Amino acid sequence: MKMQTGQFKEMLKTKPDIFELADQCINNPDQITMLFDIINAEKSSIKFTCEKTIRIISDIEPLALYPYFDRLTSLLDSDNNFILWGAIISISDIVCVDEDNKFDNIFEKYFSYLSSPAMITAANVVQNAYKIILSKPKLEKEITKKLLDIKNYTYYIKDDASEECKNILYSHMLDCFSEYFENSSMKKEIIEFAKEQLNNSRISVVKKAEKFLRKFNKN
Repeated sequence: MKMQTGQFKEMLKTKPDIFELADQCINNPDQITMLFDIINAEKSSIKFTCEKTIRIISDIEPLALYPYFDRLTSLLDSDNNFILWGAIISISDIVCVDEDNKFDNIFEKYFSYLSSPAMITAANVVQNAYKIILSKPKLEKEITKKLLDIKNYTYYIKDDASEECKNILYSHMLDCFSEYFENSSMKKEIIEFAKEQLNNSRISVVKKAEKFLRKFNKN
């Protein structure tokens, strides 16, 4: 029997196991529609349960979420950071099944969040960019250029510019580059970036750069 939206919302209020809920939605696509409807209309915390469920579906069964690509990308306009961050992650997960090349239409919008004043927003893009590259190798060079442009942006903590935020992003960039370096068309530029981080004021970034260079700098 098909569950109505009201019943679905009441079920969500009982705080069901999130993985079981994701499986249930995968097997009942009408419930995926309700997840998006609730995110867009609901003010209570159950909308965050819906977002988490979508994120799990994108990871374990991206094909089930692909028909909702446009609804997912509309969440990039959310004024709630948690919804926005979830959308950034979920989109990167379903690009692997993007046979209609829908991501191409939102490429610039997606990567525009690298220049968001909020470091966490930019970090979510950086941490998930490699998944897009592995799924769409043709975009590698352009994405790598956008990642390297992070040095030109300013990030803030309580309205104050923070260089430490940028250092954290540099650490995420090294992780991201590690995922696809061997297939990159910009090895030279990435190695130069890693060498620059040997002088980073954040010790953990220096150590990560040293490890990166030991692994990838063969010259």
